[in-house]
Amino acid sequence: MKLDLLLTPPRQPLPSGEEDGLRDARVAVIDVLRSTTSMCHAMAAGCRRIMAAGDLGEVTELVESLGRSRVLLGGERESRPIPGFDLGNSPREFTSPRLKGTNLIMLTGNGTPALAALRHVRSVAVASLVNLGAAARWLAGAERHVLVVCSGQAGRFCLEDAVCGGMLIARVLELLPEQDVELNDAARVGLVLAERWGGDPRDCLDQSAHGQRLKAMGLGEDLDACASVDALDVLPFQWGEEITLTPPQVEDPEELSPVDATSGGQEESRER
Repeated sequence: MKLDLLLTPPRQPLPSGEEDGLRDARVAVIDVLRSTTSMCHAMAAGCRRIMAAGDLGEVTELVESLGRSRVLLGGERESRPIPGFDLGNSPREFTSPRLKGTNLIMLTGNGTPALAALRHVRSVAVASLVNLGAAARWLAGAERHVLVVCSGQAGRFCLEDAVCGGMLIARVLELLPEQDVELNDAARVGLVLAERWGGDPRDCLDQSAHGQRLKAMGLGEDLDACASVDALDVLPFQWGEEITLTPPQVEDPEELSPVDATSGGQEESRER
């Protein structure tokens, strides 16, 4: 079993071809502050599906396809809510009953572009500290390869995602005590960081550059929500352009699209 950590997000969309080594991989994408945390809360609150947009142009296309009255828009630019959107990117906003049964389009600076780059990979989950255990249990079921992707900050390394990635890899290793595991160097770095901050992830968020910026903006309460390890027992999965609670079951994630799902395909896939 290969257990790899990617400390910065992929710069280009990745296909699911065998040449990339991801056809049999289970992939988890992390953006602790704050988008994957918010996505987990949205799904726990009953959100029907989330579409992670890579840029504002994709948001426009999705709104035109689905209809503005049929979606909620959530996201941020430079940690501030986007004008005209219904929600920002605070996980505290995504616990509202208004999320139940909704179609949510999200655009953030780091997390949604990282997810968009992996749309063509078959098995992708949304992970954070809040659903660490659920993510670890799913990853441990991989046959050959686990890849944990940190969304980072503006394409660069960020402390909180690396610590969460290391904690996630540590959990997976605990679930595979008898199995030979090959770690890449980044995974080993993640384990060292997890040993330092795994017992106090809130301290990690306090010390991280992103966490300090959020506190300076008066958003310190978001750090409490984002540091709550195993607060949720949900695991969202990305199928092509959609994120739902349905585990991957199809050969090609492009078989599911927002347009198809609007006509009822998503409910059918949930019943299988």
